[in-house]
Amino acid sequence: MAQRARLSRKRRNEKGQTLIIALLVMGVLLILGFAFAQIIRQAVNNANTVKRGGIANDLAVSGAKFAHSQMLNSPPGADWRPVPTPPSSSGGFSRDPDAVYLRPGSGLTLPNGQVDLGGPDFDGPFSRLMTPEGRQLIRVSYTKDRFDAFAASGSGSLRRRGQARNYLVIESIGRSGGIDNAGRIDPTIVLDTPVQVSGFASGAQLEAAVGAAKGIDQRFNTQTKRVMAMADVGLTSSPLFITDKHRTGEVAELGFPQARSGAASVASNSSVGITFEGVPVTIPSLYGNPPSIEPLGGASNNWSEIPGFGGLVSNTSVKFHGDSRFFMNYSLGDGIRVKGDIIPADGDAGSTSSLRLSRIYYDSNSDQWRSDLFVYGSGVGSTVATPITLVGQAMSSENPNYSTFAGIYRDGLIGTGR
Repeated sequence: MAQRARLSRKRRNEKGQTLIIALLVMGVLLILGFAFAQIIRQAVNNANTVKRGGIANDLAVSGAKFAHSQMLNSPPGADWRPVPTPPSSSGGFSRDPDAVYLRPGSGLTLPNGQVDLGGPDFDGPFSRLMTPEGRQLIRVSYTKDRFDAFAASGSGSLRRRGQARNYLVIESIGRSGGIDNAGRIDPTIVLDTPVQVSGFASGAQLEAAVGAAKGIDQRFNTQTKRVMAMADVGLTSSPLFITDKHRTGEVAELGFPQARSGAASVASNSSVGITFEGVPVTIPSLYGNPPSIEPLGGASNNWSEIPGFGGLVSNTSVKFHGDSRFFMNYSLGDGIRVKGDIIPADGDAGSTSSLRLSRIYYDSNSDQWRSDLFVYGSGVGSTVATPITLVGQAMSSENPNYSTFAGIYRDGLIGTGR
């Protein structure tokens, strides 16, 4: 009897242990199930994020291509601009998910002197195009004379807006997700916090409100892709543009040859070059205009005088004769840019040539147009009064000490310093 009782207790203990082990196994499986479900959930979220990012990128790229196609093929041509699509608002506030980009201009002057034209960077509003997959925000700008915007260093999408002033700038933003579905507003797309789009009391209040709206926009629209493209409008991109339309590759010759009596090239023709009463005369070729004083005020002078505009773009090699004087405004995109060689006329018997270059720029800290470029290796600075001077072979592309002088003197060769 005692043995039977012991066996009965043993079986009961074994049954209890089995139940505990089963509960432990079920608990482990449950934990693994939750972990696996979390992994699957995270993988699905990542896949959706990548998908939305891909859609946004495709929308941004196609938006830029659409704008460029319209400028090439529509009747307005380069003057084509998208139709404005201002956000719906109430009392100056809007919950439109793209409100900060569609915001119209207020005309107020910001603390930095820039005039508000709308949009997130005060340079103008974007226009919205709706697609089945999402939204395209497009802006086309051509602001050759927006000196207030050029002076606002670092504002907008470009660090140095002035250097792109000669180009049509196409900005396209892609965002996945439509705003409405079958005529009904999608509540997951609308901003949960309204942002101010009009009715600003001052430029300072406008700047603060737009900054806050941009912060809300960045938190809400996490899948945003931006594309920027630039379209060259051709002859207007530089004061002097040598197109070489038929691609002959012939060297373009600029300047006035200097008379050199008795030289081999003029021995049979004494009228070559310019003389006055038999004395050789040097007539400089002037490109651009210098500042009346240096340094010259910018915004404080109401941009009444803008120095420079002496740039040159050539699609073929260029040979310079005589004395050429360039006043180039680097901040506004001026420069000598030659797709080929820069050739001095010194290779021609009895001829000589020289280039005098002034690199003018806008100093936003002092609000002044300046030209105090330090020429590396020379130990001296260069100003309008003391320009960079290159004589003879010193101006040649083949010069082993060739320099771009901080970006204003470029040829088509590839190498160090170019």
